[in-house]
Amino acid sequence: MNVSASRTMDPLSERLARLRAHRREPGWADELLTLGRELTMAEAGAVLVRGAAAWETLAPVPEQEPPPAWAALAEDAANGRVIAAAATGSQGRWCFAVAIGPAEPSG
Repeated sequence: MNVSASRTMDPLSERLARLRAHRREPGWADELLTLGRELTMAEAGAVLVRGAAAWETLAPVPEQEPPPAWAALAEDAANGRVIAAAATGSQGRWCFAVAIGPAEPSG
């Protein structure tokens, strides 16, 4: 049996490939947020993009200014840490930021 011929992509790889291929199309940020919540079992979340002057929210509420702590973690992740985490807010819940690359598709 030819193993490589019968190999298929797993569901996670398929979702990631779909996200890469359809970057910034309608619904993309919501799909990314859903995947992130599923993988981390998060209670809340947001997809941020670096705007001209500051971080902006793409999902769940487009063009909403993110809390300062979220923007700071996003900045840490984008500036080389790739993953940043800190306890934030009055209840000290953990917040994670992950840099996934440029928001605009290449080429």
